[in-house]
Amino acid sequence: MFRYLIVGFFVGYVIAYPEGAPEGACGNLAPQHGAPVQQNPGFTIAYSQPNNGVYTVTLNAPANKPFKGFIIQAFDSRDGRTPVGQFAAPNGSQAKIICNGSGATHTNSNPLPGVQLQWKGTPGTKVYFKATVVVEYHEIYGDIVSAEFTA
Repeated sequence: MFRYLIVGFFVGYVIAYPEGAPEGACGNLAPQHGAPVQQNPGFTIAYSQPNNGVYTVTLNAPANKPFKGFIIQAFDSRDGRTPVGQFAAPNGSQAKIICNGSGATHTNSNPLPGVQLQWKGTPGTKVYFKATVVVEYHEIYGDIVSAEFTA
C-alpha cells in the first residue's frame, strides 16, 4: 500500500498543470513547478492596433522553442502590479481566460509556436503585457514583456 501512495504522489507531480496555470499564478506569473525561471531566449509579445478598442495580442516562440504552457497578463504601467483590461480567447485558440479576465493561459500541453488572444482595456491607460512560458516542466522562461502603449 505504501508503494502505491508514493507512485501516485510522483505521477501527480509530473503531470503538473496541463489544462492551464492555476489562479494562484496570477500577478507574479510563476507556474508553481518548483523550477527556477530562466531569462527569455527570444519569446516575444506583439499587439496590433485596436479594432473597435480590441487589440490582437500575440505571444510567439523562437523557432526552436515551442511552448507547452503559458500565462500572460496585462498590467498598468504606472505601478507595474495592477492587472488591467479583459482578455478574450478566440474559438480554437487553445487558451482560456483566468485572473478575473486580466490574464490567459493554455488549455492543454500540446506544443505551440505561438498563441493569439484579444484584449480590451480602458482608454487612456498605459499598459504592457507580461508572460511566462513553459517549454518543458523544468524549462521555464519569464519576464517576457511587450512594449508599453496607451490603450
